Amino acid sequence: MARLYLRYHYGAPGHAPGTFPMQDKIATIVHWSLYGTMIGMVITGGMTWND
Repeated sequence: MARLYLRYHYGAPGHAPGTFPMQDKIATIVHWSLYGTMIGMVITGGMTWND
């Protein structure tokens, strides 16, 4: 959660110069998917631990 706060507060660095727009879009989707996976792991771990 702290990482998300820092990203929101300071913003994200831009993509590498010279990349294609489709690569930028895919990189953004994968990046947010990784954030979703990390949050999902915390949620499912808490659900398992409290069972």
